[in-house]
Amino acid sequence: MKPIGAAKTILLVEDEAIIALMERRQLEKDGYQVVHASSGEKAIDFIHTTPDPVDLILMDIDLGNGMDGTAAAERILKERDTPVLFLSSHTEKEMVEKTERITNYGYVVKNSCFTVLSASIKMAFKLFDAQKKLNQINRQYEMSNEELRVSLESLQKTNTLLEFSEDKFAKAFHTNPDSININRLSDGVYVDINQGFTNIMGYSREDVIGRSSLPGELGVWVKAEDRNALLRGLREKGEVVNLEAEFRRKDGSTTVGWMSARIIEMRGEKHILSVTKDMGKWVALERALRDSELKMRTAFSNAPIGISLTGLDGSLNLINSAFCAMLGMTEAEVNDLSFLELTHPDDIALSVERTRALLAGEIETAFFEKRYLHKDGHTVWAAVSTSLLKNDQGKPLSFITYVMEIPERKADAAS
Repeated sequence: MKPIGAAKTILLVEDEAIIALMERRQLEKDGYQVVHASSGEKAIDFIHTTPDPVDLILMDIDLGNGMDGTAAAERILKERDTPVLFLSSHTEKEMVEKTERITNYGYVVKNSCFTVLSASIKMAFKLFDAQKKLNQINRQYEMSNEELRVSLESLQKTNTLLEFSEDKFAKAFHTNPDSININRLSDGVYVDINQGFTNIMGYSREDVIGRSSLPGELGVWVKAEDRNALLRGLREKGEVVNLEAEFRRKDGSTTVGWMSARIIEMRGEKHILSVTKDMGKWVALERALRDSELKMRTAFSNAPIGISLTGLDGSLNLINSAFCAMLGMTEAEVNDLSFLELTHPDDIALSVERTRALLAGEIETAFFEKRYLHKDGHTVWAAVSTSLLKNDQGKPLSFITYVMEIPERKADAAS
């Protein structure tokens, strides 16, 4: 086990040495320990032979002639519960869906900037930590549910809820933090609820006892197909475990829950005893993280002015279409050059000086005019705004630059 506060270890699986070297340096600059494997087979061997835990696997999908990244990830996940973040140049829907069937910790396109990769890694760690907490809660829930199961089986034999261990069942029923309720199978009418139901759904006993959960009364089920899935599972298997369903609270808001249920008999009539764990906060968090990443990528790509992310070594990590259009180049052509190669020779010294001032902390943002070189050879005047992107510890990661062409300068040069 790692000491508290120790740097997290990332297993980088990448067959292209230059890319691996660049990614390793960026990850190490971000505070991670990095182990490199050049193939899926070597990654599996490392997991087999190394006792020290790996905190995350950054897995390229295309790994040359050997095993591809998805197959290697499946092999590893059979033995280790480790978050796997896929890194690939593929953007096809089928490939993305294939990786989601293997693991849900993320998929990053290779030409994304390191800021996006860094954010995706952090999100993967958060989701993995959340999943571990959920697993722990589920284990606690299973222990509590086992007590209920034993009680229910005994109650089915005696055909009455009150004749067997009323005190034991009542304590488990009323003190459980999850929502526990008993509903009549035929019409969904509430017979009993616990305090967990009130805390999660906002309804008191007086609000629900004797009333139905179905549309027309309380309308607790947001989707009719969720209750149909519950009834179908009870009919086919006798019980349902961790059915994901959406529920409507008293105030009209909705939440997502994991429901486990079985049929019991009370006074000769069938009822549903269900235990529901509130998952609304976790689902909302996951959706918010995905929406945030999508909005960031969309805003960057569709911005009407040029935007570039430049490494501390001057390499262009990411550029948008407006930047390329200003220089008359394709994205591939721009990516092959450094920002100095795109700069007019007479303005290189100015650009270097502004970069030095940013790194030295003398200024927060550099505003200046400079000349770029168009693909056809003419000069492009532009207003430039450059800032440093830093990690949580204030360590510089890259430069973000906004570029707007100055048509008046072009006219002056022509005259």
